[in-house]
Amino acid sequence: MSTENFPKNWFDRIRYAVRTDIGLKRAVNEDSWVIADGSRGGDDIGRLGMMFAVADGLGGHRGGDIASRMACDGILSYYEHMVHLNNNERKQPSTQAHQKSLTSIFHKIDEDIRIKSHSDETLDDMGTTLSAMVLLKGQAVLSHVGDSRIYKLRGRELTRLTPDHTFVQEMIDEGEMTEDDVGTHPLRNMLTQALGTEEPLKTVFSDVVPVEPGDRFLLCSDGLTNMVSDKTIIEVLGNKADPRKIVDRLVEKAIENGGKDNVTVIVVQSALFLGESREKRYSKRYKIYEKTINNDTIA
Repeated sequence: MSTENFPKNWFDRIRYAVRTDIGLKRAVNEDSWVIADGSRGGDDIGRLGMMFAVADGLGGHRGGDIASRMACDGILSYYEHMVHLNNNERKQPSTQAHQKSLTSIFHKIDEDIRIKSHSDETLDDMGTTLSAMVLLKGQAVLSHVGDSRIYKLRGRELTRLTPDHTFVQEMIDEGEMTEDDVGTHPLRNMLTQALGTEEPLKTVFSDVVPVEPGDRFLLCSDGLTNMVSDKTIIEVLGNKADPRKIVDRLVEKAIENGGKDNVTVIVVQSALFLGESREKRYSKRYKIYEKTINNDTIA
């Protein structure tokens, strides 16, 4: 679909919500998230889009919460850098420019976390996942490392947009095991890539996916996907309820099923094309431009 067919106020009708929870087994919430919607940049949102990201500090490693916060701080600095460039040049970055900049900031975050780890022995070998999405008119730019995930729901079809950088996923890709075997495999949580660990980051998954009005996106830590099946995710995400109710229900499902890990969920509702009378119902949204860890639902 051509971006020329998207109304100028399309971003004003995008709805989103986030919720994070410590779960039932962990002493610390090592998940972090960040949302930047250009609300402090005037017309920036039309050129730069909206950015959403989830990071999950490595469980069992000291400083996982610090690593995930550093990742979200770093990805936010990328967005602020793009705002600065936009204010100077007043033009919309291409999707290729977004991809190049995101890949670069992922490598910088990786290095910054490693330097922090080496400077403090109590933070030895800390690391984190990071999954980020920049939502533009008609497209979404993705960058990802680790086993947090980004999904897109269109109609009743749920598509996972990011690969898991895990040992078991490599075995699946090589035909040595099936998806059905993952749940019981003793190494199912072993990552092959993360930010900030002793081994420098090799590659960053990057992609550009089409966006249509009505698409719903889900960004989440593995505290959701390890506890809740794809079938249940489709049922909850496909509900016509407001994103605030959807994130609540997804987190509740994870807790009901054992809550073995921290769980963080962001749901983004791509704006529908509505008639003039209905449009007013969705024209108001709360401006969010923050990074935090809490147990509140925000929309």
